Amino acid sequence: MEPGQLQEHRIRNDREDKRMKGKKKNRFKGLSAGKIRSSIVMALICVLMLSGATYAWFTLGNTARVNSLSLQVTSEGNLYVAKEQSGISQKLTEISIASGASQILYPCTTEANGTTMLSPVYATDNEVSGTKQIAEADKEKYYYETDIYLEVEEALAVNSSPNTYDITLGKNSNNNDGTYVNSQASNSAEQHPERCVRISFILDDGTVAVYEPNSNVSNTGDMATNSTGKGYTGTHKQEAGGAFAGESGTIYYTGDSSALFQLKGNTPTKVKVRVWFEGTDNDCRNSIQEAQIVSQLKFISHKVGD
Repeated sequence: MEPGQLQEHRIRNDREDKRMKGKKKNRFKGLSAGKIRSSIVMALICVLMLSGATYAWFTLGNTARVNSLSLQVTSEGNLYVAKEQSGISQKLTEISIASGASQILYPCTTEANGTTMLSPVYATDNEVSGTKQIAEADKEKYYYETDIYLEVEEALAVNSSPNTYDITLGKNSNNNDGTYVNSQASNSAEQHPERCVRISFILDDGTVAVYEPNSNVSNTGDMATNSTGKGYTGTHKQEAGGAFAGESGTIYYTGDSSALFQLKGNTPTKVKVRVWFEGTDNDCRNSIQEAQIVSQLKFISHKVGD
């Protein structure tokens, strides 16, 4: 490049640099100081909304996985379990049922009857403003449900009527040989999804029993409440140590639950088992996202009158 051409090229570059700098200076000329302050305030509000979007039900992003539900039945009282009624003849005392690995559950709650399931209704500020009944088509988003069959087999004399049996949940021990609900979350102290799990047992005759594991511990220090008529806290509360303490009614064996329901001998009975994360429980929080739940239900039969 000739010396004259080089000088002209430098002049053009200098002019372009000055033009671009002028554009940058003019960007905010049309904005008053008040508008700039308003923009900053709005940005801060957005940050606060994002950081504060955790409530009793927490956000729509609050999810947890039910990865495995293991149902164990003892042979005490000749109690047998099956996934189908026809399977009772196999006389199994243990079955394993697992929900789909892709099933993600959003927090929900129930009416006081323990069967009508409710989902949260969110206001514009992302806070829960009410509840609505969960449609049948949407139930897999909120709770895991399966049917099992139980039967107490007994030998009867001719013309004798079957006996009645109370079915209870057996306490747990350090060997995990009883009823329990655990989680496989990360090591974070914030993550305790097992503290907000509820499991209900529903019979065709309308009998409902709700099991609440780990009822005496809470990450937040606040236990679940149903003071608003919502949030079934469970009628069969198990302490973190494995025993069912403080229940009203008859307790069979030390630490086991009181009767969930009754069965007639030699009568296969369908029991609907439902698992959900109680949205009114303060442990139902964002930090339990995609945790995995592993539980075991140990049923025991007791002949009424013995």
